[in-house]
Amino acid sequence: MFGCTGCHTSKPEDIVNTGASLAADVLAETQQDVSGEEVSGADGTVVLSKELRNIPEFSGEIDFTYVYDTDAQSDLGQNSSQVYTKDGCYSMEYAAAMNIDACFLYYTDAASDEKVLVCSKSNCTHRDETCDACFMMEEYPMPILEQYHGALYEVKLDGDYLNIYRISFDGAVRQKSCTLMRLNIEEKVEDDQSVSAFYPELKIHRGYVYFSDYYAGCNTCSLYRVKLDSQEEPEVLFTMTDHSPFLYQIRPYGRYVNFETANADKSGMNFAGGMYTYDTEDGTISHLSDQIIHGYTIQDSFLYYIDMNGGLYRKDLQTGTITPFGEDALEIGQNDDKQLFFHEGHLVVALTDWETRLCTQYVLDEEGRILSTLEGYEYESYIPEGQSKEDVDTLLHPYT
Repeated sequence: MFGCTGCHTSKPEDIVNTGASLAADVLAETQQDVSGEEVSGADGTVVLSKELRNIPEFSGEIDFTYVYDTDAQSDLGQNSSQVYTKDGCYSMEYAAAMNIDACFLYYTDAASDEKVLVCSKSNCTHRDETCDACFMMEEYPMPILEQYHGALYEVKLDGDYLNIYRISFDGAVRQKSCTLMRLNIEEKVEDDQSVSAFYPELKIHRGYVYFSDYYAGCNTCSLYRVKLDSQEEPEVLFTMTDHSPFLYQIRPYGRYVNFETANADKSGMNFAGGMYTYDTEDGTISHLSDQIIHGYTIQDSFLYYIDMNGGLYRKDLQTGTITPFGEDALEIGQNDDKQLFFHEGHLVVALTDWETRLCTQYVLDEEGRILSTLEGYEYESYIPEGQSKEDVDTLLHPYT
C-alpha cells in the first residue's frame, strides 16, 4: 500500500514547538486572569469566552469540496510534515543518523514506491547544508510542508521573523513568499539551556496562509490570514481575549476555514470551547460544535468528530442533528493520537498509541460498521527492531 513516512522531530532540543500542542500542554502554564471577567460560573463550570457567546449557528451553503491545486490537505492533521501530489508524496524527515541538526526532504513515487532525496545537484553527498534537500533546524524550526499550485511551502526563520518560503518540486529553488509574524520566544530563567519558542499552526488554502498565534499563558489569541507571494500585512479574522485562550486545529475545507477554540479557568484544569468556521467568501464566523474535539473531518454535509470522552459522532450540518457513529467495538483511548479521514468513500479512524506509536486504523462503512482493521507505523523511526517497513506498512493514507 502506497504511503510516505513524514518527519518525526521529537527530540531533546533547546527550542520547543508548542504551537501544535494538545490543550493540556498549553494550559499547563496558565497565568493570572487579566480579562476583568469571571472565568468560572456559579456552578464551577468554565464560562465561554465573551467573543464566542453570540456567534450564530452554521447555516451557510454546503461547499466543502477539495480542489487539489489550491486547497489545504487538512486531513493530514495540524502542521503535517508531508503532502501528497498526484504522483507521489513529499516528506520532511529528521536526519538522526547523519549527525546534523537538520531535516531532509524526500519524495516517494506512488507507482514504484521508490523514495529519493529531493536534490537537483550532481555529485552531491546529501550530508550537509549544501544539499538541496537539507533544511537546517536553526533556519527551518517548523519541519512542516504545504503544497499549492505546483510548489511546496515551508516556514523559515529569518532573524526574529517567521516567513513562508516557496520551494520548487525539484528542490533547486527556495524563494520567500510572505511574512507571518515575529517569533514569540520565552527564556527560562531557571535553566540557561532552555528556550521555548511558540510557533503558529498554519494551513495554506486558496492563495492564503491561515494561522494562529496562541501560546501558554497568553491573554489573547487570533486567527490570521496573509496572502501568498505578497508583502501584505497579515489580516486579523477573529480574536478572543480571556484567561489562557487558544485557537488550534485549523482545517480548511472548500470555502470554509474551520478551527477550534478554548479558554481555561484559573486552575488550568478545566476549559470551555468549541468549533467554528470562517467563510472565505463573505467573511462571517459561525458555530459548528460546542464540543472540544480531538479529531475531525468533513465530508459532503457531515462533520465527523471524536469528543473528549472518546465518542465518535456525526453531525448533519444542514439539520444540526448529532448522532453517535461507529460500533462499540471501536476502542478510542484517551492516550491515543486521533485522526479521521476518508479513503475511497469510507471513513477511517486512525488511533496511534502515544507510547508504542503503533497505529490502528478502523475502516467504517456508511452506517459506522467496521469493515476492516489495519495496524502499522506512521514513521520508519517507530518500527521496532527486527521489522522492516514492508512488514508494517499496511496503513491507509488520505489523498491517495
